[in-house]
Amino acid sequence: MPKITPSRQKTFQRFKTRPKKKRFTWQIVLGLIAFLVVTVGSVAGFYLSQTTQDNRQQASVGAACGTSGGVCKLGVCGSGFETTPGSCTAGSDEVCCKPRLVASPTPAPTPNCPVNSVWVASQLACRCSNGIFVPPSGSCPILALNCPGGTTIVNNQCICNVSGAIVASNGSCVAKSCPPNSFAILTGDSIGACKCAGGPITLPSGTCPLSTCQARGNICQPNGDCTNGYERAYDGQCTQSGDACCKPKLTCLTNNAVNTCNTKACPLSKIPAHGTCKSGSVCCKPLPNLTCQQRSPKNICQGGDVCRTGFTRTGGECGRGFTCCKPKP
Repeated sequence: MPKITPSRQKTFQRFKTRPKKKRFTWQIVLGLIAFLVVTVGSVAGFYLSQTTQDNRQQASVGAACGTSGGVCKLGVCGSGFETTPGSCTAGSDEVCCKPRLVASPTPAPTPNCPVNSVWVASQLACRCSNGIFVPPSGSCPILALNCPGGTTIVNNQCICNVSGAIVASNGSCVAKSCPPNSFAILTGDSIGACKCAGGPITLPSGTCPLSTCQARGNICQPNGDCTNGYERAYDGQCTQSGDACCKPKLTCLTNNAVNTCNTKACPLSKIPAHGTCKSGSVCCKPLPNLTCQQRSPKNICQGGDVCRTGFTRTGGECGRGFTCCKPKP
């Protein structure tokens, strides 16, 4: 074993008696870390809670509320709004507000303007026909009117002399409407009246007399032709030029109770009559009660039922056993 010298023993004693250094323990370090985490978390949580509340309030402002078109506002409703029942964000300073209704002012009645003028609201005056403005209590100057024939100046206006006529845009008098079978008179002394087709003049509110055709119960049809179950009637005239006077067609049997429809031609005892029959037949009526010679001086009565040579049977009465005969053509 080596021997410890005094110098080495002295050095050894110096190191043995050196003071120990202080150092942090793990418990202190963990405690500091925990403190920092708690502090930072508390600050962040407080900040986030305030931010969330502000966001909710901002999101709620302007949202609909109530039943009267209300919206959520912060604090007070402000000008043009008033509070109304409704729910906004709970626990906030928001209130439900609706637009304040303002009653519309009642328009002032239109004043009565003088004759020949109209009210102009923008000028608060009446404008006369010549363009000048006068108050409602004033009057418009009388103009030198150039009224057409058949009119009269009344209250500074052209008035038609004929009742029921009006002044048209061209200044002339015309009838508002004329009765049937008439037309408006546009010139002359009777301007504004109506002239019936038959000739007489009537007011626009008047009536025209019936034509002779209509007075007899017939009708007038256009284009001079009778159609649809009617035939020409020659005992009446229509007021409209070119119209035909027509009457209902009478059949052979209804025209006269003794008429008959015969095939192709009437027998010797009958003559053609007025009336219609089906195709291929003619309407016939009995001969009038005349003698053979009364019908024609050339007729003679021959004995028997047959006429002699050179003669043919014809209508006319002879004695019993005789036949009325006429010379053959």
